[in-house]
Amino acid sequence: MSALLPLSVLLPLLGAIAILLQPASRSRLLALFTTALALVLSLAVAMPFDPRGGWQALSQADWLPSLGIGFRFGLDGLGLHFALLTSVVAFASAAVAWRAQKGDKLEMAMLLFVQAGAGLAYAGRDLFLFVAGWQVALTALATCLAAYAPTGTSSKLRLFTGIASALSLSALLVLYLLNGSAADVVLLQQNHPAAVAPMEMQRVIFGVLAAGFALQMPLVPFHPWLLDALEDLPAPLAAMLAGVVAPLGVFGLIRFGLAVMPGPAQALSPVLVFLGLVSLLYGLWGALAASGRRRMACVLLAAVGALVVGLGVMQLVTIKLALLLLAAIGIGLPAWVLAAEARPTNARLAPLAVGVGLAAVLWPLMTAGVLDGFAASLAPLIGL
Repeated sequence: MSALLPLSVLLPLLGAIAILLQPASRSRLLALFTTALALVLSLAVAMPFDPRGGWQALSQADWLPSLGIGFRFGLDGLGLHFALLTSVVAFASAAVAWRAQKGDKLEMAMLLFVQAGAGLAYAGRDLFLFVAGWQVALTALATCLAAYAPTGTSSKLRLFTGIASALSLSALLVLYLLNGSAADVVLLQQNHPAAVAPMEMQRVIFGVLAAGFALQMPLVPFHPWLLDALEDLPAPLAAMLAGVVAPLGVFGLIRFGLAVMPGPAQALSPVLVFLGLVSLLYGLWGALAASGRRRMACVLLAAVGALVVGLGVMQLVTIKLALLLLAAIGIGLPAWVLAAEARPTNARLAPLAVGVGLAAVLWPLMTAGVLDGFAASLAPLIGL
């Protein structure tokens, strides 16, 4: 069973390469087949998962043992939620594109590259796998925007996410060095490597890391790239951005911020709460004035703001509520995008629209136990 997790991540990557090598007429069917098979593998990994069992589905292969870097895969409750969500959203996106007979070769290949990158980031137990997967997903989105969207939209995404990557990577490298050049996420969480540095340095590390992830989420005032990208991307890629790629910032903040640096996180929690409130209010105001995809982007801003407030309060009940909201928006916003594409006025797409709507309702209920188990395991790490 341990080989199923890396295989579920590798399969979309192979599918994307196959699409680029095949005639364009086969791209939608090949994307649908690949995402369906990846979803089956993800479900096979998820079925025996114990919500209170800690890290599971572990597999490892040494790559650069002298540097403490390896191909480490594993899932806790948070990782399982996002890894499975990635497969679900990717399959739904490919199904909508196939039934609507939309989506060319490049679009379908980039969909699978985003799935592979996000899956690697969520399922990797090595911080360098997280960074590598994050960059693959962002590069695929930027490539798609460069082909389909105005030049300004692609430039904004590259600028903001480039800064986000630089800030986050620099902070992660410092944590890696402070941890004795060990990149294993579990060791980072157990050792709290930032604790060996003075508190002032810890706050700087956490501040740089949080700033990078705030750009990725994004929080106000780092949000302009999201508004344009979500509006200009084709529906399958827009769904992946809303449900899978943007939450990488929240995932990173929890995984490498709160769990690894609880002291600085508590010290700087007022800043997180303030930025979260600003994003929440701005997103709600924008959602009232905007329409279409722009409204979806504003709803995402508001939801991310509420999430960060819940995390910043640093109480177990608020963290649990934040995780439930994370589950709701993770499936709800992609469902919104895809349901708008699969309008029920078209008889061919009506079943898809109904299925997407049901998934949006049932997903938070199905994953509540897994996320609650993760919250229970997170609490001791952050001193709750």
